[in-house]
Amino acid sequence: MFEGSTIFRIIDFFVVNNLMLLSAFFIAIFVGWVMSKEATREELGMGDSLGYRTWLFIMRFLAPVAIFLIAVLTILTY
Repeated sequence: MFEGSTIFRIIDFFVVNNLMLLSAFFIAIFVGWVMSKEATREELGMGDSLGYRTWLFIMRFLAPVAIFLIAVLTILTY
């Protein structure tokens, strides 16, 4: 798999295919479940609108599942 690759190519492969997905997953979990609603509303500059509630739903439920599925598919295609 890494035959003929440099150390930089191996590190790049590991970071792109693993660390970015892992950090995106944990950021989505943190923002959706750990941060307070007031803090996220203030950062986004949104009130309690439909747009904010949609964004919160996506960050809590859809984004982590989508990122997890992408990670699984990436691992299966090695």
